[in-house]
Amino acid sequence: MKVCPSVPEGLTGTPLPTCRLTVNEQLTRVDFLARFNDRIAEIKARPKTEWAPKPWPPKSNEV
Repeated sequence: MKVCPSVPEGLTGTPLPTCRLTVNEQLTRVDFLARFNDRIAEIKARPKTEWAPKPWPPKSNEV
């Protein structure tokens, strides 16, 4: 996001981000959000196996 130099400073001393995005930046953001949402949906759709703890202490065949 771009920061306008003419914008008054915020409470932290940094300029407030109030500039509008260009058309290209808006399209890039929309594409990014669509890809991100697709990836999240794909991850959530993966099969989940039930987690089971391993026995402790580990059994050793060297006894």
